Amino acid sequence: MPKQSDCPRSGCPITNALEVVGDRWSLIIIRDLMFFNRHEFRELRDAGEGIATNILTDRLRSLAAAGIIDHIPHPTNRTKKIYFLTDRGKSLLPLMREMILWGDEHCDGSMVPPERIEPVREHGIEFMAGVMATLTEWEKEYLVTPVKSVELRRHT
Repeated sequence: MPKQSDCPRSGCPITNALEVVGDRWSLIIIRDLMFFNRHEFRELRDAGEGIATNILTDRLRSLAAAGIIDHIPHPTNRTKKIYFLTDRGKSLLPLMREMILWGDEHCDGSMVPPERIEPVREHGIEFMAGVMATLTEWEKEYLVTPVKSVELRRHT
């Protein structure tokens, strides 16, 4: 018999997705790994959002347990870790793109320059392909075996 924690609380895919990535800090960590090339604990902590170290540690553990991120030892300091998105984490890219667009359009105070939001809005597939290429280049430099590529599908 499965443990209660192994069973979804609901048959609703939105509820179940929110159980994994539905808090502010998890999405910010995913954002930083996906778009800002932040891979070290210090970089994630100092990103500007003000995350406490205990919260960051907790979210990194929960994202790893959910298979969204993984880590390797730091190449120059084996006591540190370098975090990266797994295939499962990369598959959140279309969702993250939609959140960027929604936030830019509906939230006062969003400050994405027009030249940066335009490719996200007008050239979604190309934008996402560029993000994936950047992630793949990082993996080629740091990982022995790069994470499997995520197929981008056109979302309507």
